[in-house]
Amino acid sequence: NEWLPSLLNDECRVTTYEFRTFILQTMLPYFGDALITDIDTKKANAYMEYLKNEKKTIYGKSLSPQSRKHHHSTLNLIFKYAIQKGYISDNPMNSVPSPKLRRGKVDAFTKSETTLFINAVDEQPLMLRTIYYILLTTGIRRGECFGLQWQDVDFINKSIHIERSVTYTSMSGIVIGLPKTDAGIREIPLTDGMINLLQEYKSKENAAATAFVFHSETSPFDPHHPDFATDHLKKFMKKIGLPDMSPHGLRHTCASLLLQSGADIKSVQDILGHADASTTLNFYVKSDMNNMRTATANAFNW
Repeated sequence: NEWLPSLLNDECRVTTYEFRTFILQTMLPYFGDALITDIDTKKANAYMEYLKNEKKTIYGKSLSPQSRKHHHSTLNLIFKYAIQKGYISDNPMNSVPSPKLRRGKVDAFTKSETTLFINAVDEQPLMLRTIYYILLTTGIRRGECFGLQWQDVDFINKSIHIERSVTYTSMSGIVIGLPKTDAGIREIPLTDGMINLLQEYKSKENAAATAFVFHSETSPFDPHHPDFATDHLKKFMKKIGLPDMSPHGLRHTCASLLLQSGADIKSVQDILGHADASTTLNFYVKSDMNNMRTATANAFNW
């Protein structure tokens, strides 16, 4: 277990810590008392095959490619650490293929669905209106939204500063930490409408600098439970007759609408807090037949 600190350290996010711990609950019993020097490519590959063909979830289902990919990356980290410590010279995972992932459909509103959503949101209580609008118009993550404090809202320059994120796990409860990546610490512009809504909401709240914009029911200095937005949004979507949507879907919608409005990739990347522009490109940039036809005609004029 000497390599555990490399996976479960004080600097990693609590969700990562608990997820790695969960993976080890399958991995450690499988390999038993085997030494790190005894696990070669053949045995590592056999583990991946076991996950694919035999291992089941608590619901009796096969593990998804994404889940198996997490196991692959965890093994890879373990062997990298073993090389660093001088226990082994080669990483057997270099020859074990990682599960291929199918690119799923990004959940996002169409323009017409966005209009329906906004019209319905306007009928909601002030706090919910503020939450939904800020998620939709800034593209911030759910945890970033509930990590906002009033000191992060710049009413003069019409922007918000993302400095922290709130997560919840069954093991640790509500935890306040840093955003997902270094790029997650950022400044995002706010529309005039969003500024007006925040000012209205602030006038009815404890607006101390370190008070959370969306706080718990017991204290303005504790964040609201982040699951609140997810639970309410699912019920809300069903009530207004729109497809099921999560707060992350509002983030996707924001990115899609920005790009459809002509925003450049770098701006969208910075707004979303993506560390790499390829993430923005891979998830949100779509082509359609009309755009391709126009591009072809403009390029060849024939």
